[in-house]
Amino acid sequence: MRERIEEESEKKSDALKALSKAQAETQLWRSKFETEGLGRIDELDAGRQKLSARLNEAEETIETLNQKVASTEKTKHRLETELEDLQLEYERVHAAAIITEKRGRNFDKVRFLSIILSIWGVTNTICKPKQIKTFGATKTKRDALLIIT
Repeated sequence: MRERIEEESEKKSDALKALSKAQAETQLWRSKFETEGLGRIDELDAGRQKLSARLNEAEETIETLNQKVASTEKTKHRLETELEDLQLEYERVHAAAIITEKRGRNFDKVRFLSIILSIWGVTNTICKPKQIKTFGATKTKRDALLIIT
């Protein structure tokens, strides 16, 4: 029975050694986790916070740029409208200028004819400007082919 007690004692002592070794190893892993693992967790949290801050900045930048795009689109639309208005105004003024130029040429013709008529000794009572007709296609032919009716 002593042998058995000694064997049991040895088993107990081996088990206690294994337990002690396991507890030491557990303590080693716990301290390793606390130093390295928690440090790494802190690094990851800091990285996550940095990424979150950059994401927020990027979202704000996108929002600002979207507002600028909307503003630019409004300005573009306003400028397109102004351009259309200016084009219409130009066409109107250009047409008026052409009409005024034609009237000026006709006025010059009437004036020229009245000078010619006064040189010839004909007065306005005899020949009114409406009675003068021109024939021909070009200005030089018109000036040359004036006929009084």
